[in-house]
Amino acid sequence: MSNFLCSGCGACCLRVGGTYGLPGELNGPCGNLNKQTMACNIYETRPNICRVDEAYSKIKKYIPFLSKKTWNKLNTKMCHVLIDMNKLDKKHKIKLSEYDERTETK
Repeated sequence: MSNFLCSGCGACCLRVGGTYGLPGELNGPCGNLNKQTMACNIYETRPNICRVDEAYSKIKKYIPFLSKKTWNKLNTKMCHVLIDMNKLDKKHKIKLSEYDERTETK
């Protein structure tokens, strides 16, 4: 099963502070985001809300017809929205076609 492709731009981290139990001011940067490197200070122990692949494992029992490829594409489209909202460089956008080029197994 192909994994979610992340460019590591931090766009998702810039808007989740104070939500989902994450530290920081409401709708601001997550308190765990290193704003200089745009890396997560607690990446290895980050909460489930920050783990796209693990989230799929949890929701697939409720939406059995949703493939992991579709899940990843939906999340990547949301990344594109966040990249635009945060006015980040477009180079961070993962091409959706990259998921089509990968083999998906169950």
